[in-house]
Amino acid sequence: MMIDQTEVKNIIYQHTDKFIAGLKKFFSYRYASTVDTILFEIHGGFNGLFNISITPMVEGEEYGYEKISDLLDKVNFDVELQQILHSDENDTYKRKKRELNEIAPDMIFQFFIECFEEAGGNQIPYRCYLRHHEADDVFDLKNKSWLIIDELYE
Repeated sequence: MMIDQTEVKNIIYQHTDKFIAGLKKFFSYRYASTVDTILFEIHGGFNGLFNISITPMVEGEEYGYEKISDLLDKVNFDVELQQILHSDENDTYKRKKRELNEIAPDMIFQFFIECFEEAGGNQIPYRCYLRHHEADDVFDLKNKSWLIIDELYE
């Protein structure tokens, strides 16, 4: 029995209002004038919990989480999909976990792009990229194109 992808998508999209509100807070924040890029990165799958981290950057280097801790305390980009994994059988749980980790990140990726646009992300003065954790390529959220991360600051 495979995971119901429609159910996964429906659960992800229940976070729409929270994500849009969080992005609007993030977009209205006053960063140091040197910040030029915002990197959003999808993490997770650990027991059905996925998260999108936010990293302001200056010329390819992290700006520093401690400098925006007040903002990060107010914004939460977690997607909890643990309920998909429930099963009385250990083999079924492990299979569901593997399958969820295969399908959910791409669903969350598309969901985040939609929330970014709805929240007005195309209007902010920073380059904005989205990637899967530790991936070599990033998706330019404004230009809708893929880039190799090493090429960004050459």
